[in-house]
Amino acid sequence: MDRRESDSEVAEAAGAGAAPALLGLAVALGAAGLLARAGAGPEVHGALVLAAALVARSLGPAGAAAALALVAAAAPALAAAGLAPGLVLSRHLTAVLPAWAFAAGALALLEMRRVETARLRAELRERAEADGLTGVGSRRELLRRGEMLMALARRSGRPLSLLALDVDGLADLNGRHGSELGDEVLRLVATRLRDALRTTDAVGRVDGGRFAVVMPDTALAGARAAAERARIAVAEEALFAPGGGERIRFTVSAGVVELGSADAAAEALLGRADRALAAAKQAGRDRVEVA
Repeated sequence: MDRRESDSEVAEAAGAGAAPALLGLAVALGAAGLLARAGAGPEVHGALVLAAALVARSLGPAGAAAALALVAAAAPALAAAGLAPGLVLSRHLTAVLPAWAFAAGALALLEMRRVETARLRAELRERAEADGLTGVGSRRELLRRGEMLMALARRSGRPLSLLALDVDGLADLNGRHGSELGDEVLRLVATRLRDALRTTDAVGRVDGGRFAVVMPDTALAGARAAAERARIAVAEEALFAPGGGERIRFTVSAGVVELGSADAAAEALLGRADRALAAAKQAGRDRVEVA
């Protein structure tokens, strides 16, 4: 047998062994991702990645390169599933793979870090845009959208209104029945407020029990009607106090204003609506005032 035939036989044997080994690597990586998604600790999926790396080592140079390519392809899924990128994987891979393969492994780790960073940034952006308790927009997001809608209203010459709404006596409710009931009240008010509005209206929780809504293409009368619908809907609701028994009723007050030439920014428009809201509180609560 000449040397070329011997080399050919070795390559065929290596190829025959590489296929099941690559399959084993894919299974190990898949299991690591699934366990990470299910909440398994880093020691569990770290062991699986180590097993995958040991399989890769047994494949020889060509098989190890294919294994690393598989790791790189699996990197986004593993990162999305919650596998801590770089820490477990880099330690085990660099221990068992030859030095010439480290560059490919490093690329896989960089991709995992990129995907993980993008995911974390998306989560932070979502948290900044939404109120975690009620699901409506945050104050920051409300003012951002308010500025955009105000600029559009000025360019188009269309009306725009803003209503500010506050739960009457929320601090007293929290004091007598606990913050859990207060939180339930806020969630219910947010739901009834959205029910009274259009999908184009921007709703946000400003602070505490106070909400605000920017309503494009809406004059003062239309915004007042929407505030009245929300006020009546909330007044018809009741929640049971903790422990059952007593039914707790609550109300809201609202202030409504329309965009004017003197309103330089969304903060200024919100300030005018807050003053109308304060007038509604002073007039006896459970009512809507315009300014």
